[in-house]
Amino acid sequence: MFEIKYEVANQDELLDADEMSLRTRQFMGNLSLKNGNFTIFVDDEKVPIIDSAFNIVRMCEVLIRKKDGREDLGFLHSGKKITFQKKGAKVKIIPSFSVVTLEVPVNDFREGTKQFFQNVLLDMMKKNQSLVMNELFFRYLQEAEKI
Repeated sequence: MFEIKYEVANQDELLDADEMSLRTRQFMGNLSLKNGNFTIFVDDEKVPIIDSAFNIVRMCEVLIRKKDGREDLGFLHSGKKITFQKKGAKVKIIPSFSVVTLEVPVNDFREGTKQFFQNVLLDMMKKNQSLVMNELFFRYLQEAEKI
């Protein structure tokens, strides 16, 4: 089964954090994308976790609607990139920084990205009670419920 895991390396006071701060400067860390025995690691502790969750779930939505397609997720701090390439009922995940690639059934990709997005938001809220008072984060939670 396809899954995306994360590890947060930093965080600051979040009560008054704006959208840019929440998505791109807070919750920097590492990602791992796993399918079966194969894993792609993005482990330079500079991956914006919330922004990555938003972008990956949006890419999934775009790819699901197409028979074939391609979406790229770039990481500005490191210059790394992950390409998500859909052909028929499969999504191939190709990192620019590793020889490991993943091939995932579309339904598993959809479920894995959805679960990642929801887990990130719920986990961040549990670990950071001040987020409950942040209106922007509350909007993110509402969006997660719609997926």
